[in-house]
Amino acid sequence: MKLKNVNVLSVLILMMMSNLAFANNSSLPQCDKVYYMKVRQGYQFPIKDYIVSDKNTATIGITNVNHYFSTDEDYNGEQGFPKFVYSNWIKDNKFIVKSGSGKNLYYYATEKYQVKYAPKVRKKDNIKVIFDMQYKKRIGDKWSKNIKNFVRCTNYEITSCGDGILDKKYEQCDPNDPTRTGLKVGQTCDIKTCKPIN
Repeated sequence: MKLKNVNVLSVLILMMMSNLAFANNSSLPQCDKVYYMKVRQGYQFPIKDYIVSDKNTATIGITNVNHYFSTDEDYNGEQGFPKFVYSNWIKDNKFIVKSGSGKNLYYYATEKYQVKYAPKVRKKDNIKVIFDMQYKKRIGDKWSKNIKNFVRCTNYEITSCGDGILDKKYEQCDPNDPTRTGLKVGQTCDIKTCKPIN
């Protein structure tokens, strides 16, 4: 069976101004799997989607992917939203994921997303990325008639100097941390470097 729409990327990009609007928008798909990650202000991070197929997973054919990119604030200014493409692996396999093929990259942003600005409020979902993969199963030598969906969501929490939480990977102290962790008596914390000032 020839899979439909494999050469056409259907993209819907949404920028929401509040979490309430995002959560109550009935057009957004429900997540089958949710991941949480932290990203740092001033750094870039890649946005990728992998597909995992073990020996107990049916062979599938990807018919389409929609992605949703949502932020509660503008974090990167003029860069805008990244462009997404299918990987060479999935194209070389004609959008068919065989049973037992392991973990493979199939869809990704062509450039990293840069977090230039700190959020007004640090939250576990400052940025939301949703991949809605549509596919058909192969049963024996035939393809199922019904198209199914698998929706993977990733929530990104943005950390920054001065957000009141000590992030030991980047900070020796945080000027708004009420516990004053990392500071000795008489020391203050630099708002730009998050390092102690004697």
